[in-house]
Amino acid sequence: MATSAVPPAKRRVRKRIWIPSVLLGALALFVLWLVWRGTSVDATARNPTSADEGAVTQLLNEGEGTFVRTAIIVPAPPAEVWKVVTDYDSHPKFIRYVSELSSRKIEGGLVRLTGIAHSRLWGDFPFESDVTHTEKPAEGEYAAGWDDEGRAGFLVDRGGWTLKRLPGERTLLVFRLQMEVEGYPNFLIRNILLDRLGTIVESMRAEVAKRGGG
Repeated sequence: MATSAVPPAKRRVRKRIWIPSVLLGALALFVLWLVWRGTSVDATARNPTSADEGAVTQLLNEGEGTFVRTAIIVPAPPAEVWKVVTDYDSHPKFIRYVSELSSRKIEGGLVRLTGIAHSRLWGDFPFESDVTHTEKPAEGEYAAGWDDEGRAGFLVDRGGWTLKRLPGERTLLVFRLQMEVEGYPNFLIRNILLDRLGTIVESMRAEVAKRGGG
């Protein structure tokens, strides 16, 4: 009389244990990588050497705090780049991570920006910042900066744009942010910024070229 073969139970049990273990291990390695990436800080700023190099993004200790900094060379004079940087109301049209942005002048020569930063994965982050403009056309230097703490859920929100003239009617465009958000670990916010800021300055450069500035 023939007997039917019974599959070994031990192999199935091992498979059920092995697959979740591999997945958990991969998840743990990914989290460790995020922590390392969001805490590994440079002490020296790095800039691209040419426009072809694209954006250079890093986590940088600048004395007053740890910033995510990204730099790019725009083949246009600073005055033309400055026009695009300060055209805040148009930023949602060409920067995909900004879904809303409006500006108005307030006391003290400041510009108040009110908007929403959008992430498909992390959701929307409403923000409001008072921006100081510094313009030195003769030197080819411009800056737009803010330092807002404890506003709209942001424990720290400081940073801004700096523009510096380079030989050959080019501009070194730098965007830097230090951000701490209530309810989120700093390393996670820094990882988001490390992924986003390079795209933002590249979008800015493309808009300058679109408007005939480069």
